Amino acid sequence: MMRLATGALSSESSLHPGPSSRYDRFMAKTGTISIACASAFWGDTSLAVEQLLTEPRLDFIAFDYLSEVTMALLARAQKKDPALGFAADFLSDVIEPHLRQCLDRGIKLVSNAGGINSPALMKKIAETAARLGVKVKVICVAGDDLRGSPSLSAEQRGFATANAYLGASGVVQALAAGADIVLTGRTVDTALVSGPLIHAFGQSFENFDFLAQASLAGHILECGTQATGGNFTDWPSVPGKDNVGFPIARFEASGRFTVTKAPGTGGLVTPPAVTEQIVYEIGDPKNYILPDVICDFSAVQVKALNANEVSVEGAKGRAPTSTYKVSATRQKGWRVSTTAFIGGGDAVAKARSVGEAILTRVARAVEKRGWPAFTETRLETLGGGEQALMRLSAANEKPEPLDLLAKEIAPSGTSLAPGIANLLGGRAQAVPRMAFSSFLIDKSSVEVFLTEGAGQGETRTAVKVAHHNGTNSPGEPFVGPAATPRADDVTVKLERIAFARSGDKGNHVNIGVIARSPELFTVLQAVLTPAQVAGFFKDDFDRETGGGKVEAWAMPGLHALNFLLHDCLGGGGSYSLRVDPQGKAFAQRLLQMPVRVPKGAL
Repeated sequence: MMRLATGALSSESSLHPGPSSRYDRFMAKTGTISIACASAFWGDTSLAVEQLLTEPRLDFIAFDYLSEVTMALLARAQKKDPALGFAADFLSDVIEPHLRQCLDRGIKLVSNAGGINSPALMKKIAETAARLGVKVKVICVAGDDLRGSPSLSAEQRGFATANAYLGASGVVQALAAGADIVLTGRTVDTALVSGPLIHAFGQSFENFDFLAQASLAGHILECGTQATGGNFTDWPSVPGKDNVGFPIARFEASGRFTVTKAPGTGGLVTPPAVTEQIVYEIGDPKNYILPDVICDFSAVQVKALNANEVSVEGAKGRAPTSTYKVSATRQKGWRVSTTAFIGGGDAVAKARSVGEAILTRVARAVEKRGWPAFTETRLETLGGGEQALMRLSAANEKPEPLDLLAKEIAPSGTSLAPGIANLLGGRAQAVPRMAFSSFLIDKSSVEVFLTEGAGQGETRTAVKVAHHNGTNSPGEPFVGPAATPRADDVTVKLERIAFARSGDKGNHVNIGVIARSPELFTVLQAVLTPAQVAGFFKDDFDRETGGGKVEAWAMPGLHALNFLLHDCLGGGGSYSLRVDPQGKAFAQRLLQMPVRVPKGAL
């Protein structure tokens, strides 16, 4: 039986939390709070916490497990077993081996591992703590799960998942209530870092520049080693790849912060490596909309301080909008993907011939059985020379035609061509095809609350969320101009003058491109325009859904351009049949684009 908490935090204390003496011992000496990130996604390395605990001064560790794809997977798991629906890695990789040491050192843990079933994970943590003989206070931030909510339309209530991206208010209030571990469902990733910082410094949710800087720190940390050389354009120059250090931010009350990594680890922390993470998946850098603040990152500057230490400042903030973004998933048929290795002469041509024959053969069999036809098929060949991979993907209203397709790959080794040597991963099976959508919902219609305890001892406390009516104000777009050719221009690959990083935003791709020097920023703006990017990726756009639009914005503080390519992922995530459904390789492909630059600029 749930009981209402007594002595709940007042609205004033929720929105303007006072500083905690817990952090005085560090801030008195250095004036900073140290926070690290130990997980960038569900499935990240299990060795991160062990590594970070070698850092002698650490106040918080954040763990980011959720994405749209993850939410779909958690929904499938919970459908099979109501006791599931959370990121179990948090229990096995963090709580079991490291809870005692974190408690002994006073390190607070903040994680969205609760997924769509935080109460089940909270119970598991309590059981583990009892077995270890330690006391731990776990508080869950809830209210993001809107499945069945009367605030949604009848159609929206039919989604497999529907989660509001909450802000940092719940995290702040949970820490103020003494939580050792804060579990959330779907918050914005940055809130796992900004929440602890707001709490530790006793900041107000009206201090928008502080919130913007704290959110920027969260954005840099949230993807783990992507900020410390783990996904860096100049990857051959990164040392110690077998032990890349997870990022740590040391944050000051002013909002200025530095980024570093645990001592003795590999990887690197340099302005280019950190800048690549800043431009990652932010869209319009002047209008990065979060629940607590609208950020302007266009004037952010990153400067080297010492070896593997950079400073970051310049983010500005303004009042947030009155709405939450809701991310939703629903099943829309089934899909299957399978890959075979093919060797020998003309391997690519052979792979394409085999794939086409299999698709024709199976389509004929599907029709004879009276099953629905494939709604989409995709044949991709990877490789060249004497080795190639044939990847076949298909979608259907029902799983049976897809299972037949998967079954018919192996027989091609004796019936279609020589050199079909391996069916990678064995016979594939049809899986649900999850479609993504998003919409806005008024914050006042979403009840955010904290839960603590389980069963008859469970308490529920309302979270006070600051309400604003800020303006969504897009930044000025970048359009060019294109360079005027000169006689002494030379042709080079774009990577000669730029770094780049890409990722998905739904069915769109974000590519951030950073000049290798301030002087090359002028060259970059002249040789890389939205029209040129659209032309380079012309074969990737989903023409049936209106793809082809490319937006761009300049980030002068970082000497960077940020491009947003609309509708080019085939639905993205666990809906797409493409080999790169989240756009991770688009930047590396773009860096191979030939550009004409002045010879004197190199």
